[in-house]
Amino acid sequence: MRTASHIAVCVLFAGLAAGCQQQPADSADDTGAGARTPQDVDPPVAAADAATSYRCIDGSELRIAYAAEGATVTLPDGRTVALPRAESASQGSGGAYVGEALGLDLEGDRVFLHQDEGPTLECVRP
Repeated sequence: MRTASHIAVCVLFAGLAAGCQQQPADSADDTGAGARTPQDVDPPVAAADAATSYRCIDGSELRIAYAAEGATVTLPDGRTVALPRAESASQGSGGAYVGEALGLDLEGDRVFLHQDEGPTLECVRP
């Protein structure tokens, strides 16, 4: 008799456990329509789409996309250059980004583009 009661208790617990299973949120149909897969998720916005425009004193335009580790600069001639953030720029309100032939200093709404081959270009955010 004791074995029969153990079996009955096991069957009861199995039934309770089966009833506790959760259904997926999008279980309206079995085809998976309406469920978003990783391929369906929109990709993050590219840094170039979030670039800030600056008007330079010579009339040209400079575009800069900022990131924690650096900045991507689109020069007035259309070239794009990635500049890493200078370690000394981690403090203070400005910022500095330094590459091989270019440097960029930020001071409020103004940026100064230092070029090895050419004058420093001063630009302001409109």
